[in-house]
Amino acid sequence: MNNYVVDFPVLNSKVYIRPRVWGLTGDSEETRIQSSPIDNATKCSFGDCLIIFASEIYYRQEGVDALHIYAISSAVPKEYTDTLGSIKIKITELDTYEELRNYAAKQALLKASVLEEK
Repeated sequence: MNNYVVDFPVLNSKVYIRPRVWGLTGDSEETRIQSSPIDNATKCSFGDCLIIFASEIYYRQEGVDALHIYAISSAVPKEYTDTLGSIKIKITELDTYEELRNYAAKQALLKASVLEEK
């Protein structure tokens, strides 16, 4: 399982990102984003955790206190927290994975995915 950590040193905070795929046929997917280290056995509660229902997202740290997440719109929950700990969260939704990947390439975004990059 791939784990990503975004460090916000001025605030002495971190955001943890873990994409995963599971299930008998591997058709359940999520990317969990939290302000504390991720333990999949612990239930995600509103305000402490954000779940994007996709195995791939893109992100960018903005300023000293914000994380901007980019994901396909069908994977973003209708209601989500706009902060994780002291970190502000902003989400940009795109319609398809192709549109998301093209946008990410143009903007030099970082990728969090279950697949290892080569």
